Amino acid sequence: GKRIAPMITSRGCPYSCTFCSSSRITGKRWRGRSPDNVMEEVKLLQEVYGVEDVTFIDDLFTFDYRRVREICSRMIFDADEIGWTCSSRADIMTRHPEMTDWLKKAGCHTLYIGAESGSQKILNRIKKGIRLEQIISAVRRAKQVGIEVVLSFILGIPGET
Repeated sequence: GKRIAPMITSRGCPYSCTFCSSSRITGKRWRGRSPDNVMEEVKLLQEVYGVEDVTFIDDLFTFDYRRVREICSRMIFDADEIGWTCSSRADIMTRHPEMTDWLKKAGCHTLYIGAESGSQKILNRIKKGIRLEQIISAVRRAKQVGIEVVLSFILGIPGET
């Protein structure tokens, strides 16, 4: 099978979703590794370990627009045909629809998005900070360019029917 490696390129989450402990564990201030540092590790994984696919396991890989653009550019020119996956939020992907194109061109084949619920009332209650339309739009855009989307949902939130 394919050699896949997990990689963390950032820590912290500035959002305050009521169901998530991430910002309490890693802090509310988002901190990202430099694109140079990220690419150094990607190249090491490829050259030393023969890795063909990277799973960026950051809580919020796409948080810093400029950093994502630079990493994608570097993946296109510096990495030898490596595939990868990452996580994002629907509001980030709809605010920057061109990011979807960069991700695809740079080798991203799967995008994980936390939808959490199909009810706007529940999304508001858990302080997700997104609208259902943003989820739909982000999924459509990713599918349009050929990126597989995996949505996460939370079942049994109080008040959910």
